[in-house]
Amino acid sequence: MLLFDAQSSVEREIFSRFSVREEYIGSSGWQFLVERSDDFKQRFRDLYFNLRELGFWAFARTRQNFILISIVEAKPHKRRNPLLYVALLVTTILSVAVSGYQLSMAYFIALGAKATFRSLATSTLEFVISLLAILGTHEMGHKLVTEKAGEKASWPYFIPGPPYLIGAGFLGIGTFGAVIMAEEPPLNRDHLFDLGASGPLAGFIASVVAAAIGVLLSPPLAAPSAVQALGQDYSIFYRMPLIISIFFALKGQSPYYSALSPILIASWIGMLVTFLNLLPAAQLDGGHVFRSFLSQRQMLALSSLVAMLMFLIGYWLMALLVLLMAFFPDPGALEEVSPLSKGRKSSLALLFLIIILTAIVI
Repeated sequence: MLLFDAQSSVEREIFSRFSVREEYIGSSGWQFLVERSDDFKQRFRDLYFNLRELGFWAFARTRQNFILISIVEAKPHKRRNPLLYVALLVTTILSVAVSGYQLSMAYFIALGAKATFRSLATSTLEFVISLLAILGTHEMGHKLVTEKAGEKASWPYFIPGPPYLIGAGFLGIGTFGAVIMAEEPPLNRDHLFDLGASGPLAGFIASVVAAAIGVLLSPPLAAPSAVQALGQDYSIFYRMPLIISIFFALKGQSPYYSALSPILIASWIGMLVTFLNLLPAAQLDGGHVFRSFLSQRQMLALSSLVAMLMFLIGYWLMALLVLLMAFFPDPGALEEVSPLSKGRKSSLALLFLIIILTAIVI
């Protein structure tokens, strides 16, 4: 039961902004049935941040011709151990460096050149910096959008993975990416859209920059037979996304007869991450984008369709992951009464274009 002072403060915040028809304690917390208003989005935003200072969160959903505002106690912000960031980052750097070393060896074999300690170290460092910069930029896109909305999020947690030499194929790149932890749910549909779109868009831009540099550093093959001897795991990197193929065309060179710079492979991985994250499914970034204007039931159907498509084009593991995530649907934004802005709906075309440019059929 709410303390009297807190109850009075909450009621004052609600009644000062909305015309209240009913007030009661329900299964979803303390609830107020209020009338609609033209500026509801701004009123709810002001209400949310004021109530947050009092230790509460507010949710808003449409209830027939009215709006149901639910008030619940806010979850306390978790204290993050900075040593965990450092430990994960150092471990990821080491595992990515092992992959970078192996890919650099393949690069010099394709060049038909003798690799020195200095050249290998430089090439490995280029791969590590390029890949972590792409993944970090992706997550910082999410973080900046979250904090711009007045909410809080952690710094990126880099996740180490198996290095290339273990034989994990192209999955063995030394990392499973990075994540940030949001402290609060997205405020409204606009914020949910921005949250989903910001990471892939930022990561795409970083990947394009790396791709442009990587293509310039990828000369024609000097030893095609040597590259074939590297095996099927390495040959997967020759299945180029459209944007990298365009860069090679502008250079007047075939990507399929080129020695692939480790920087280019880092951009290839960034493109793959962007492509997969933008899929309109479940808890993926693309799922957040589509959840900003679709219901949970509609998202479940869409996620199932995406899983089928992933299975058909060879992404079996991703298809299983999407199906698993579909059972943990995106709850949506705190306030789902206000529609998604027209400008954001129009920008869906840009996101679809990015999907086409980064798609990699394996």
